[in-house]
Amino acid sequence: MHVNATIHERVEPRKMNSWNLPQESANTLALATPLHRFGSTLLESFLAFVTLGIRWLIWWLFLVGRGLTPARQILGLRIINVHTQTSVSSGQVIVRGFLVYFVAFSLLSWALNIFLLGVGFIFTIVSTLLVLRESRQMLWDQVTGTTVGLQQK
Repeated sequence: MHVNATIHERVEPRKMNSWNLPQESANTLALATPLHRFGSTLLESFLAFVTLGIRWLIWWLFLVGRGLTPARQILGLRIINVHTQTSVSSGQVIVRGFLVYFVAFSLLSWALNIFLLGVGFIFTIVSTLLVLRESRQMLWDQVTGTTVGLQQK
C-alpha cells in the first residue's frame, strides 16, 4: 500500500495485467477470444437473415445502450473500454459501430475495392486478423479504444 498526502489515508496500488491494463475485478470483463468474436459475427448474420432484419433491428434497439447486439446477448459478450475493461456507454457504442466501423471502415473498404481493384478486401482481412494479437482488438477497436469482453458465468 502507498501512503497518500495524509498519513491516515492508504491507497491500494492497481493490479495491472501483462499489457499494462487493469486486471479483472468484480466490475471488469475478460477479453473475448477470436473464436467468440467470429461466432458472434456468424450468429449475428444468421439472426438478421431469419428475422428478415426487422426483428433483429428492433431487438438491437433495446440492447445497443448496454454495448450488446442480439448475438452478443446470447453469447454473453459486450463491448468494453480497453483501458478499464468495463462496459462502454451507448454513445461509444454508436460511435464505434456506426461512425467508425460502418462509415469509416466499410466505406473505405468499398472505395478501395472500386478504385484499386480488390485492395479493400485485403484491407478488411488485415484489419480483422488483428484480433489474433494479445490485445484482441480489431482496427476499429483500436481507433475507438474498445474491444469485446466476455461475461463470466
